[in-house]
Amino acid sequence: MGNFKKFIFNLLKTLFCLYVTSDIFYSDFIFSGHEYTLQMKIYMILMIILAITNWFVLFSKLNIEIKLAVIAVTILGSHIINFIPDVKYAFDFDTCIDMNYCAEGLEINTKHGLMKVNKENCLKYNYEWNEQRKYCYIEYKDD
Repeated sequence: MGNFKKFIFNLLKTLFCLYVTSDIFYSDFIFSGHEYTLQMKIYMILMIILAITNWFVLFSKLNIEIKLAVIAVTILGSHIINFIPDVKYAFDFDTCIDMNYCAEGLEINTKHGLMKVNKENCLKYNYEWNEQRKYCYIEYKDD
């Protein structure tokens, strides 16, 4: 039974590290549609360092406290997107294009022309506004 627990634990560590690594590739894909700014470059460097640290620390013979601390830093680091304006804009813009949920402050091209996303413009053009999350659901189908 000890080998089975070890196998499951190693599998979970591997899946966690693969998830963190896939975030890097996803971010790079998101950024590819934008001009790379210094903020985006710093974010990518931090994410790469975080991924390498995860692979190294989780599969080394270090104390469990250190491993848990690295996991905690990784989870906190995944939320840094909200504090770096250029990175947040790139992710918001991608969400707008992919799922039609456009965050407040974006400038997008709609069937009504270039529109700055805010509550007033969203309601003016009969789109659906979400006050809690501050986004506009913009349908691109023809009426």
